[in-house]
Amino acid sequence: MFVQKDKQPHVKIVADYKNNEQIFKIMDNGIGISQEYRDKIFQIFTRLHSEAEFKGSGIGLAICKKIVDLHHGTIAVADSDLGGTCFVICLPKVSSA
Repeated sequence: MFVQKDKQPHVKIVADYKNNEQIFKIMDNGIGISQEYRDKIFQIFTRLHSEAEFKGSGIGLAICKKIVDLHHGTIAVADSDLGGTCFVICLPKVSSA
């Protein structure tokens, strides 16, 4: 999570089931992601800030997207009620045999 140095990090996770989908929302109070970059953040090695500003390799969200894709789900980003970012993951219901 990318948060300003003077801010205490806060993460909230909510799970819901609706329309045959399991929906997870992961919200934080971090620095957020501007609308103009939201299409790019799931590409491997994409970084929005320099290494000096925030540590990271630019592969975390690409890995998350790959895992969600392999489960035939979706992942999206939105603004968080906490002031940062909200990642929304939707996974289809798995039928039992």
